[in-house]
This record gives sequence, structure tokens and C-alpha cells, in this order.
Amino acid sequence: MSRMHGIPAVLDRNGVAVITGGASGFGYEVATRLLKSGMAVAILDVSAKELREAQIRLSIIAAEAKTVILPVLCNVTKMADCVGARAKVDAAFPSKKISFLFNNAGIQGKAGMSILTGASEHWKPIFEVNVFGVLNIIQAFVPKIIEDGPLPSGLKTHVVTTSSVVGLLNHNIGAYSVSKMATTAVCEQFAIELEGLGERALHIFPHSLHPTVAATNFMMNRDSEGNAQIDASIKEMLLAKGGTSKADDIVDGLFRGLDAGDYYIIVDGKLDLPTGLQLSNRFADQITQGRPRKPEQLGALAQFGWTADQLKERLAKIGKSKL
Repeated sequence: MSRMHGIPAVLDRNGVAVITGGASGFGYEVATRLLKSGMAVAILDVSAKELREAQIRLSIIAAEAKTVILPVLCNVTKMADCVGARAKVDAAFPSKKISFLFNNAGIQGKAGMSILTGASEHWKPIFEVNVFGVLNIIQAFVPKIIEDGPLPSGLKTHVVTTSSVVGLLNHNIGAYSVSKMATTAVCEQFAIELEGLGERALHIFPHSLHPTVAATNFMMNRDSEGNAQIDASIKEMLLAKGGTSKADDIVDGLFRGLDAGDYYIIVDGKLDLPTGLQLSNRFADQITQGRPRKPEQLGALAQFGWTADQLKERLAKIGKSKL
């Protein structure tokens, strides 16, 4: 299926797109592309500063495309904020239905990469955003999407939740990976529940997005209130070394997955060992009841220890023999 106006042909541009974490990273890139196509977009974000800055930039794009950008301050960890955001979207676009819900807000947090030493109080904010925030958005928006029924175009309403490759494979020990495993489980149970609703929910197509590590503002360790915990040096280093995915790479993969009709949308980096191949190890360990193996390190993160050429050489030696 060919794309229309640079966005997936399966998306109904006459509907409204709602994007959490929409003021930066993947969310901002998706908002930019959808606005350029003429689609009405609501961006939800916890950071008032980033939301204002995004609104200024996106308003120019919206005006050129003769459409509307709606910024909504929303902390996804607070159900009242999520319900309020839905009410603002409904009020701003009374004649439109939501045709795309990008449940994308997430944080890395500061719990570190240890089960033995990671303080539990540092785990809680990560789970509040990455798991309960995902659940809050689903509960605040999806019942109304079900109630509103099919889009006039006959196209599906697509609901995408951002997990991670670490939500499929434990690349890193600690709270973030565990939270994304839980996010994946929520996505899977949500898809099964929708299927169980039969005809009432046939117009909704759920997806689980699993991106590789990407050099975005996510690397600045935003907390649950949207405040950066570190500077941009790690992001800039990854970009300088080359071979690192960026927001537009991930969104390219997301859009390809939507048009392909994929449920699990896995977006690997060009230096990564394919996630699909690594999953075979994980399942083999579970089937044989063996001890879990750590997956091969993600290509971009491995650049902390190797140059791009050294990494490529190492990957060539490993090949598929360990997969």
C-alpha cells in the first residue's frame, strides 16, 4: 500500500491524531509529519516549557497546511489529566473522530541498571509513566473511541503504544527494561481484550511499537514531571559516532509497520543484530527451561566501547551463530 502525503495510507487524515509525549522525540516527529499532511493534531506533554516551544514551531506548519495543532498540558500519571485531555480534544474537534492515538509518553528515569542496588523509590516514577501512564491513556480515550464507532471513511482507528526493544529482550538490567516488559504485556492484553469485544471494536487496530535506542531528548533522562536529569552530551556523542538511529528513522519504521498491518512494529538500528533473531534465543530458553541469556548489545549503545568499524567487524564475526 503506497503512502499518501508522506504518511501511512491506512491513516484517516480527516480524523484527529492524539499524541502523548508530543513535544519532543518520536511524538514531535509524528506530529510534524501528520500536520504537513493536513491532519488535525493534539499533542499532550507534561513539560509546559517544551509544549510551548513545540506549539510555536508546529503552529507554523499547521498554518501552512491549513490545519490545527492543539497543545494540551497533561501528566499521564494522573488520570484526571488524561480525562481532561480527552475532554479538550473533544471540545476542540467536535465534528471529528480520533483516527490515530499515539500512546507514546515514557521516561528512562534514574533507577540505574541493577536489581540488587536500584532503590525502589527510583523505580516507582518509571512505572508510573511507562506502565500506569499507558494504562491511563487507554482508559481515558479508548472507551470513547469504541463508543464513537467506525470512521466514516471505513479506515481503522490505529492505537499505537510505544514500548521498546527492551520490552521484548532484556538488553539492560533494571527498572526501565522491566517497565517496558510490562508495557508490552499491557499492549498484548489490550489487543486481546479488543478482540474479545467483537464487532464493537472491529474498527480499532492496536499496535505495539518497539524501537531501538535513538538519539533524542529521551537520552536526557526526563523525570515524570518532564525535567531533564542530565545534559545532552550522551545524545550528542551517539550522533557524532554515527550509526545511531534518530527520531525520523524510528518514525519511518513506525509508518512502514502501520502500512504493513503489523501488530509488533520492531524498528532495529542498522548496527543492531535483528531483534527477531534474538527473540529465538529468549523463547528457546523458556521452552527448555534454561537460564536466560543476555541478548547481544544494541549496536548504538555498543559504540560507547567500540568505533562503528570495530562494531561492524565484531558483528560480522558473531553472525548468526549465537542466534
